[in-house]
Amino acid sequence: MEVQGVTGNDPQIKAPKNLVGLITSVCTVNLTEDEVFLISHSLHALGKQIAIDGMTNLRKVNLIFTPNGKVELSKVNNPIGHYTAICIYNVGKWRKLYGEDTRTILTIILEELCHHFYTEDEDLVNNAVFKVMKNITPDLSLN
Repeated sequence: MEVQGVTGNDPQIKAPKNLVGLITSVCTVNLTEDEVFLISHSLHALGKQIAIDGMTNLRKVNLIFTPNGKVELSKVNNPIGHYTAICIYNVGKWRKLYGEDTRTILTIILEELCHHFYTEDEDLVNNAVFKVMKNITPDLSLN
């Protein structure tokens, strides 16, 4: 599958060694340097937690960053079917609602990734996000 409307902006999102080859990112919105840093930082914290948890046999995922949460996909080579895992991020909405609130933006990024790598169960995802966030902010607490 191919994402339509990809920008010329190559965001240079960096994944940690244990996630290289598993994460593909595509943008239909131009990300700021700070947003690229937050995405890369979240991937490194996630990679650290995945290593701590001893997780193996990880599945690939495509990260799509959009201005409005909308994505148009087209078939390549006209296959009969296609499976892919996708996390779609509405960057325009996070900018409008959270501006430069880095902790909230990190949480948004991590929540979708934790759904992919850990579980679909919302309570377990919240726990996974908390553990990953502790890799970024060690003094983070639930109080």
